[in-house]
Order: sequence, then structure tokens, then C-alpha cells
Amino acid sequence: MKKDRFQDTFSDSLKTVMAKMLEIAGHDYDTFDFEKDGWYMRHTMTLSQQEDFRKWLVSNFRSNKQLRNDLFRFSRPTRVWAEEAAGMFILKYGLKVVDDETD
Repeated sequence: MKKDRFQDTFSDSLKTVMAKMLEIAGHDYDTFDFEKDGWYMRHTMTLSQQEDFRKWLVSNFRSNKQLRNDLFRFSRPTRVWAEEAAGMFILKYGLKVVDDETD
């Protein structure tokens, strides 16, 4: 019998958001190992990738009531609320941030 992966316990909304974050950071959700302690510190994203993810998340919090309710249980789609919720999500689930590489 195949062992369930930790991410198999995620809600659909959390899967959607985590998959997008990992996609933007250049990682694959389907092969990502969430079970190792400190997974969020072993994998990185750049500052610009985090900003791209934050913008995507703010937009989706504002436009997707189900996502808002599943992740934060708030129904007000104001920009200020969405930006605060995105910041809280990144603080809780975000990957380690590294400086953008310069040429």
C-alpha cells in the first residue's frame, strides 16, 4: 500500500497556493518533500520571485472567495486585507528568501 504524502492532507486551496509558490520558485509540487523538518529553509526563492508570488496571492485572495475563506476565514476582498493575508501566508509557509542574482 502506498504511503500518503503529507501534502495529500492539504486542502484544495492550500494545494493551489503552495503549488503556485513552488512553481514560481522553480520547484515541483508533486515531487517536493514537505515531510522533512525545515523544508521551508532547505529550498529558496529570490526576492523577485517572492514578490511575484505575493502579487499573485493578493490578486487571488481578492477574486476567489473560496480561497479567502479556506485559508483565513475572512470574506472581505479589500486590497489592504489581501496584502496583509498574503504577508501572513508567506510568513507561515514561505520559502527561505535569497537575494536576486546580479550579473
